[in-house]
Amino acid sequence: MRTPHLVSQPFPATGPRLQVLSLLAALLAVVSVSGMALAERHLRTKELSNVRAAWVTRIHDYAFQRIAVLPFANESDDPVAGEKVAQFIYNELRNNRSLHLLPPESGTGETLPELRRAEVGIALPPERLEAIKKVVQRRLSRALKAQGNAEAAAGAARPTDKQGEELVPEALGTIDAVLTGIVYLYRDREGGPLAVDSPAAVSYGALLISLRDGMVLWQAHYAETQEALFDNVLKMGRFLRGGAVWQRSDTLARLGTERVIRTFPDTESKAPGSN
Repeated sequence: MRTPHLVSQPFPATGPRLQVLSLLAALLAVVSVSGMALAERHLRTKELSNVRAAWVTRIHDYAFQRIAVLPFANESDDPVAGEKVAQFIYNELRNNRSLHLLPPESGTGETLPELRRAEVGIALPPERLEAIKKVVQRRLSRALKAQGNAEAAAGAARPTDKQGEELVPEALGTIDAVLTGIVYLYRDREGGPLAVDSPAAVSYGALLISLRDGMVLWQAHYAETQEALFDNVLKMGRFLRGGAVWQRSDTLARLGTERVIRTFPDTESKAPGSN
């Protein structure tokens, strides 16, 4: 008697198997849509130690030589962390001679619109952009008023900052973009410089926003908790620059901001951090 040839049949796509297939199809669709969205936004990215950044490839189609640096929104336990980070950002950008900067203020009580959902390559909603413009207008008005008062008191001599540079350059009659962001974590060390119970930790996101159309031109995220040197000897240089001790949160944030600004779009080069 001939043994019948058995033809294998595919397992029917029902029950649990159908659910798995549906889930995989949904995941593939999400990945595909996300990839298309990134491609449509035409982004470039850069990663440094504890820093991730992205910017739009057509960023040099925008004029952003006149930038207002605004205090960062603060979600940390340090009440002035937003002002500190903004000042660190400003101090680093001052080395870029192609930029005219309006420095950040402290103690003004200005409230920025919600920026947590802001994404590089996507324009802010019109109402959020208008709210930012009003903050910039008030800031610029106070700066120009202070400049006029200083000029009158000094016999028309222009006020200068600590490095002898003009406090409010003539070019700041119009602001092209704002640089601001959100501080998520700003925790100081618990302990002394040689031994700690808990090390310092800082996390913040920075945004460069065009005032022309609200486009987020550049976005960077920095997050770091200081590690013991024997846990990561590759950070020897950073450890020595920080005083070869367990750092305070301000030192950690300042050194981290140096790397953040290395990803900032230079108006005189084709890519951020290229020089």
